[in-house]
Amino acid sequence: MGAENTLDIVPLSSFVSDYSNRSLYWASFVSAIAFVLTFIYVKFRYNSYELLKAPGSNASNILVAYAIVKAVCNNKIAHHNVVSFQTLCGIVHIYEKARLLRFWFGFKPIVIFFKPETVEVVLNSNAVLEKSFVYDFLAPWFKQGLITSSGQKWKKRRRLLTPAFHFRILDDFLPVIDKHARYLAEKLAKEVNSECFDLVPYITLCSLDILCETAMGKYVGAQKRDTPYVKALNAASHLFGTRFMKPWLWPEFIFSLTAAGKIFKESTDVMDEFTKGVIRERKAYIMNEMRSGVNMEDAFNTDNFGTKRKKAFLDLLLSEHLSDPKFTEEDITEEVNTFMFAGHDTTAVGMSWALYLIGQDPKVQKKCQEELEEIFGDDYSRPFTLDDVKNLKYIECVLKESQRLYPSLPYIGRVSSSDIVVNGYTIPAGTNCMIFTYMLHRDPEMFPDPEKFDPDRFLSENSVGRHPFALVMSTSGRVLFDRLGHFVISSIYSALTTVVISVLTLYVALKFYYKTVYKPKPAPIYRPIPGPKVNGFITNVVPLLSIFRNKAASNSVLLFQLACAYSHVFRKEGMWLFYGGFKKILILHKAETVEPVLNSSEVLSKGFEYEFLTPMLKEGLLTSKRDKWRNRRKLLTPAFHFRILDEFIPIFNEQAKIFASTIASRMQTAEWIDIAPFTSLCTLDIICETAMGKKINAQINSESPYVQALHKFCHAAVERLLRPWVWADAIYYRTKDGKEFKRCLDIMNNFTRQVVAERKVQKLQERTDPSANNNDADDEEIIGRKNRRRQALLDLLLDVHLNDETFTLEDVAEEVDNFMFAGHDTTSSGLSFALYMLGLHPEIQRKVQQEIDDILGDDEDRQITLDDIKQFKYLDCVLKETRRLWPPTPFIARDLEEDLIIDGCLVPKGTSCGILIYMLHRDPDVFPNPEVFDPNRFLLENSTGRHPFAYVPFSAGPRNCIGQRFATFEAVTVMATILRKFHVKSLDPLDRIHLIDELVLRSEYGLRMSFVPRKFREDQ
Repeated sequence: MGAENTLDIVPLSSFVSDYSNRSLYWASFVSAIAFVLTFIYVKFRYNSYELLKAPGSNASNILVAYAIVKAVCNNKIAHHNVVSFQTLCGIVHIYEKARLLRFWFGFKPIVIFFKPETVEVVLNSNAVLEKSFVYDFLAPWFKQGLITSSGQKWKKRRRLLTPAFHFRILDDFLPVIDKHARYLAEKLAKEVNSECFDLVPYITLCSLDILCETAMGKYVGAQKRDTPYVKALNAASHLFGTRFMKPWLWPEFIFSLTAAGKIFKESTDVMDEFTKGVIRERKAYIMNEMRSGVNMEDAFNTDNFGTKRKKAFLDLLLSEHLSDPKFTEEDITEEVNTFMFAGHDTTAVGMSWALYLIGQDPKVQKKCQEELEEIFGDDYSRPFTLDDVKNLKYIECVLKESQRLYPSLPYIGRVSSSDIVVNGYTIPAGTNCMIFTYMLHRDPEMFPDPEKFDPDRFLSENSVGRHPFALVMSTSGRVLFDRLGHFVISSIYSALTTVVISVLTLYVALKFYYKTVYKPKPAPIYRPIPGPKVNGFITNVVPLLSIFRNKAASNSVLLFQLACAYSHVFRKEGMWLFYGGFKKILILHKAETVEPVLNSSEVLSKGFEYEFLTPMLKEGLLTSKRDKWRNRRKLLTPAFHFRILDEFIPIFNEQAKIFASTIASRMQTAEWIDIAPFTSLCTLDIICETAMGKKINAQINSESPYVQALHKFCHAAVERLLRPWVWADAIYYRTKDGKEFKRCLDIMNNFTRQVVAERKVQKLQERTDPSANNNDADDEEIIGRKNRRRQALLDLLLDVHLNDETFTLEDVAEEVDNFMFAGHDTTSSGLSFALYMLGLHPEIQRKVQQEIDDILGDDEDRQITLDDIKQFKYLDCVLKETRRLWPPTPFIARDLEEDLIIDGCLVPKGTSCGILIYMLHRDPDVFPNPEVFDPNRFLLENSTGRHPFAYVPFSAGPRNCIGQRFATFEAVTVMATILRKFHVKSLDPLDRIHLIDELVLRSEYGLRMSFVPRKFREDQ
């Protein structure tokens, strides 16, 4: 066995010492990491304390970032840049009233500014001159050039470069611009017979030729051949945008290891070498001239071929370099590269969009051509002069309007170096400030009907009084190149005008070209459905986290705004698909996409959301499906015949007068009232008496158990819909809210069934003893020559029940409950918003009151009749326009039981189709300037040719609202009664109204109004 088998014994002290050392090492390492992370977090929260007060999302940064990245990467409809840009536009719409938006991207706080008054503060501030972190991606290319530099270096470089853009020097550039623009026109003429082609590459190469020759004095011939410099510039520009959209490539050491990073490095090396070669060549020429006795100034005033010229961009830099050795050739390279990047793409984009928009609008094109003819006459070969450029006033308006709609720089980034206050919110130092020029230029307060291309906006007479920061064509004066703006505009003038002259010469052929450029190719039979293709637990939870942690508004407000924002994102598509858990939900908000759903005789089943109403409504008309719905609809249609509705008008009159008396009484002790509760009680009184033949006097006794129970039930149903964890009945009815819901439900069911039972007994008595028909009726309930009792909806249902035993008392109660639920809140919402809008527009209110006075005459107590209602044409337009802007039911849903094709997309069965009526009614293609309250839209002459599914406040198609005529008659009667007695004034502006969708559209904080009694016939 011996020594060979003896084990080596390690002393315990050695093991303990080694273990302790390793433990100490790891403990120190972990502690250091924990300390660093804690420091970052504490600093982050400290710096963000003030920023948290600003409007925006408080959702978990990591989860939000994950959701956005996943949504972008999974989207197959469009390039991720498209989706991200559209999403940002949609988010801005959510916070439009707040006038700014803050959020975090990882640990980077970002505030977006998109209103002139907030943009002015940022761009005029000396505390916001530092560039955003995004510009760091350009540092390997530009180093510390004018775009990426900051502080004193930026100010010194800016002062140095400003003279290069003086009008005197720009005048020297016009022959170069004119030469390349003419060559562009020649190239475009060769494409005249093409079916279509992409204009942008042609414009880009032209602007690159112009910039190279004017900035560096070097002809590169980009329009004639594909040079390494052109390839490198295009590749680097593209990779910059791509890198920005992929946060995992932001760290330089990671990006440099990727294929994209290596291509970017190769591209910048090619451009650096080219630029340095030009610089060395020009420098050598200057030095040779100076050695031969020519002074420096004269040497700079000639080119390499001895031609006289003014000192331009590269020469200014070389002059500084030769005068100050601290300004090196590397510094010159930085500025030339910066200028080439900043100048060629922005100019190209501006010209491309301008030509595209001119091609879309023949009237504007014709005015451009007429202006050119006035200036140039028949001599199209005459070169441009600076005076010509100054005289092109209308083309200048075209360029400004195209820059408004499609700004070359859709956003601009800065970082605050110290705290600043914007719109009452403190923006702490270190915050990334983003000017979102694309949305700034679409501010309807500055530019009415903002999606319309209208160059006349920029005529001098139409620009008076406009906020100076409403249009930011570059960076509005302080930052980047304001003088460069003159150069860019001159380039665009000359190139654009030459192209338009070419258009005039080849008018017929180019007219065909303009109509076909950008014309979309025919879509496949079944194209993909637009929308964020996101599913799974994380991406469903993230929006809820963002919404429920936000303390600025209720969950209902933010969810409604979120739906509207996504509809803005997918405005052109008219629909978007998302997943609610494992449920496919397709939101529709264009007339063309809404029509196939509402007009289908097969899409009749309501969405799953209505299941939360079934405890009250059972399988009544609102919630029943297909065959049962058809039978019930056929049964109930006669109840809304004109003859029946005529019998209800005295009830409308009576309750409207009680409504007016209640308002008068309250206004004696208050300066204002919230109108919404009052209209709700009035419509509840009306629907109870017309549906059940029962007076509940809700306006007199608003504390009645039935009234309270109905309001609590509606609120509870919406709250439950927003909380998926209580969708299951087994869970919900064990919660406190579920028990209260059940209590309210029992109160309403007991009330309805008691009324139904009592009225059935009366009906049976009337059948056995006809004289009993009127014994218990009040005088006002006796109508007609035959002294019969006024028939309520309940009476009609009971007649069916007594004649057909398959139609049970439970069926009767179902339909009564359905009309009670559907009839009072929807009409109440419409009345509230109609009065509110008239309170904001006194001139429209006067027209309505004039119509009322003309129809009803001098008799204050005269009852409104059916004939009167038919004559209220302008009041009817007011109600329609109110329902357009504030549809009582902003969202309705249908479940597909079969596949359906919508706008070329195959939508599979089982999908829930939600029609977002609120956004459908704001389609600018159908209703120009959609946020403006304009009842004249619904005058007969203005409604001709409008898509029949563009306006659906009562739904449309086979399953439209059976009671829409009832609701209209009721609304007209109540409005005429109130406006006959009062002037109304709204105390809250539109931007203070927070909308919520609680089955019907409401204002979260009510609608504050004052009512002033009218002197009868005062206006006559």
